[in-house]
Amino acid sequence: MVKKPKKFNILRWVKRNRVISAIVLAIILISGSIAILKSIPRKFQIEYTIGPKDIDSKTLNVNVRIKAKGLFKPKQFVLVNGNMSVDNESCIDDQKNQINFKGENGIVEIDGLKSKSEYIDYNYNVEIAKLGKHGYNSEVYGKMLSYEGESVLAMPIAAIDEKNKKADRVEDIKIHNIVPDKWDSIVPFQSKESKSTSEINNPSWFDLYEIRKSTFTFGSFKKDEHITGDGGYTVYIDPEAEGSYTEDAKKGLDALYNYYSKVFKKKINNYSIVILRTEGENKGYIIGGASSTNMASTFNPENARDWQLMGHRLFHAFFESNVALEKFNEAPMLNFYEGLATYYENMSMMSLPKDLRDRLNIFPEKEFGNLFERYTYMKLKSPENLNFAPSDEESITSSPGKIEFLHYTQSPLVVKYMEDAIGKKTSKEDNILNYILSNKDEKTFNIYSMVKELMKEDGEDFINKYIKGYEIVPLWNLAQSSEGENKEVVNRLNDFEYLLYTWFAQENDLYLKDNLSSENLVKIAEEADKEDVRFASKDLEAKIKETSPTMYNLLKEYALRAKICSLEIGSPYLREQLLSNRENVEKWEAFLKTIK
Repeated sequence: MVKKPKKFNILRWVKRNRVISAIVLAIILISGSIAILKSIPRKFQIEYTIGPKDIDSKTLNVNVRIKAKGLFKPKQFVLVNGNMSVDNESCIDDQKNQINFKGENGIVEIDGLKSKSEYIDYNYNVEIAKLGKHGYNSEVYGKMLSYEGESVLAMPIAAIDEKNKKADRVEDIKIHNIVPDKWDSIVPFQSKESKSTSEINNPSWFDLYEIRKSTFTFGSFKKDEHITGDGGYTVYIDPEAEGSYTEDAKKGLDALYNYYSKVFKKKINNYSIVILRTEGENKGYIIGGASSTNMASTFNPENARDWQLMGHRLFHAFFESNVALEKFNEAPMLNFYEGLATYYENMSMMSLPKDLRDRLNIFPEKEFGNLFERYTYMKLKSPENLNFAPSDEESITSSPGKIEFLHYTQSPLVVKYMEDAIGKKTSKEDNILNYILSNKDEKTFNIYSMVKELMKEDGEDFINKYIKGYEIVPLWNLAQSSEGENKEVVNRLNDFEYLLYTWFAQENDLYLKDNLSSENLVKIAEEADKEDVRFASKDLEAKIKETSPTMYNLLKEYALRAKICSLEIGSPYLREQLLSNRENVEKWEAFLKTIK
């Protein structure tokens, strides 16, 4: 008879092996405690001191004092200085010990405090006034200083990526600016102790975002207050920019602020708008930052684009004052959010005084038409670069050109088409924004649930075609009809070609601007038709030809050029091969000589 094995009795074993059991239990407890301690975010204080270093070279000096707080000190401090032009970096503690640090790809890693040290000073010089997307990024003069937070301040990594494992918690932040006491100070989170100091305890991710995006502007300004009991704004006018604050500027700014107050059903409390001078002989624009707290920028009330940018920045200010930004700051909600901002950038223009709109030719439908023209032309011309869906946003973040096209050309049209479709059913305006404001506290809020709720039975199809899919958003009613060799269309698309060049050249030295011409355009397109050269399907080509013959001819020309060079539309690096390859350039030039 086979004996059954005895069952293992853990209680009996523990009683017989008490010493071993105690050791095992201690190891388990210690291991668990270590794991828990490692998971606890370390706390630290951070204190900035900023002042001019060399005004002629547009250089500021920044000292970042880091103090650990609590029992468990960080083994390393991680800061982000992004694309700042930093030099003369040093790092010492209060005992004058050199602290090891290294900077790579915009990230600065600093060794932790030594046992007897109280703080670390990370010091650097930063060059500002770099020419960027809309102008000079920050500026310093003998009588004025204006900078955007992230252009000067090396921020804790939690400000960029709070989920990062190295993102220890910031307990307090102070930002001291060394400027004359008599100067006006426009800063976020202004301290009660000093008007030129920002101070915030236990900052949230959004608070850190505000510091990054806000302006820190100092000088002697004229003020125009528009404050009531329920909110309002103050305009600060740089003495060198008084000519920009005309009666039209005053009325227009008031109209935009009131428009957004109505749309959001709420005013921003004490918003600050700083109108800055221009820079240099070329009268370049100065951009000093923009957030839900303040903004600073050069502003020309006789420039239509300046009004659009003002409308865009004010939308962001009102939105971020009303809605938690975190969920809108990640793909694919981010491109939808920027698309919504650009949509309202144009819609808000109708609030401007009629005589101003008429004089500057500012009308939403015209601007949306220009967007649709750009979008359709480039999607069909360069599918190798620009044929992506909004849901692909995360996969294209390394390309500035693709992100710019998605955020400010494609996504606004997706929003426009969606809002128009919903409006036909509801006979109401602002359907998307009102839905967001009504559901802003929902944890499960996302773009897909919003589309399905607002578009009902059409929601799934819309998502598959225009959010997850690659179809052209069918806003053909916006297309601006043009006859054969219409130079205005060519000029507009040439401007966009240049804009794309400024985007893509950052990542690709071989990306060249295509210089469009209306010369012999119709004849070249006719030659392409004879050769049966296509840039899209037969039906889509017919649609393009019907709505914009000039665009049709330009696309036919490009497709013919590809064929002459034994290439195809959509093939990898097509633009580079056509515009940068000398042999292909010569083939096209030889062909053009045959056109009479």
